[in-house]
Amino acid sequence: MSNKSTVLEAKAYFAEIRQLFKEQKEYDKKMAEKQKKEQEKRKKELEEYKRRSEEGFERVRIQHEITTKQIRETDLKFNGHWGKLMETLVEGDLVKLLKQKGIQVDRTATNILKKHGEQQFEFDILAFNGEEIVVVEVKTTLDIKELNYFIKKLNRVTDFMPEFKGKKVYGAVAYLKANQSSDKRAEKEGLFVIRATGSSSSIINKQGFKPKFFQKL
Repeated sequence: MSNKSTVLEAKAYFAEIRQLFKEQKEYDKKMAEKQKKEQEKRKKELEEYKRRSEEGFERVRIQHEITTKQIRETDLKFNGHWGKLMETLVEGDLVKLLKQKGIQVDRTATNILKKHGEQQFEFDILAFNGEEIVVVEVKTTLDIKELNYFIKKLNRVTDFMPEFKGKKVYGAVAYLKANQSSDKRAEKEGLFVIRATGSSSSIINKQGFKPKFFQKL
């Protein structure tokens, strides 16, 4: 092989090497650009996800505030109705209504909290004289569950208020609205049933109704 041929082959070899480096460089450049675009795309997607998440959190926060406000307004409305009913009963209707049923009321007391052991009961209204006591549960909406709980309290009145042992204990429920026929059930259980309408109240037990003594002489 002549020196000339060897030189030509060497030139061709190095030319091929240079071409390979050039192609590799271009490939690396393209890959770097592609990777950069993908990174930018992922960044935009993350930013969009973050933006939507923040908007979602903001919507949840606003909805929470609206719900909290509605609950607060409902509570105020509930307490307003309950307070008005309590006021109406205590200021005169209850004494007058019980007198019509043959029970003379000398005194009334409200929101009486009593304890017996580790248990605690609250009694909304007590109307009493020397021999009789009427325990009144006041509800804006009366239902069976609350009625059963009240009867449970009535059966243990003298546990929580031993000063009334030996007295006649009656029960009464006063309400604005009754669910689940709880008013009819209350009458069957021997309770006075007092329904509030507007600014007045009335006992709606059927004619001939006889109240139950929850404590007898």
